Amino acid sequence: MQIVPTEYNYISKEVLPTNQFSVTEYFSPISEYDRTWPVLITDIKLIMTAVYFLYDLSPITVTIKEERRSFLHFITRLCAVLGGTFALTGVPNPTATKFFSTCAKASADDEHLHQKVV
Repeated sequence: MQIVPTEYNYISKEVLPTNQFSVTEYFSPISEYDRTWPVLITDIKLIMTAVYFLYDLSPITVTIKEERRSFLHFITRLCAVLGGTFALTGVPNPTATKFFSTCAKASADDEHLHQKVV
């Protein structure tokens, strides 16, 4: 089990000291021979199981600071989202227009050929 000290610094200047935990599980199956242990007094066999906890304390503290972003930062991100939206919707439009005009022209040519044959 790894333990990392963590500190949360909020906008209200409140500090919350806490820890982050990371657990790694190791499972080792045991054979029938390892599972039983003969007792000398009687013929009863005991099951030998064990659980080990190894702690690894980190010497480094993680500090998470809550910050407020400026209004200019908000406007910049809004413009980026709007510009990306217009750029992505502008790419399929000419392609779709060309595709549909080609399909319409092909169907008109088919109707024209069909009228000549009859």
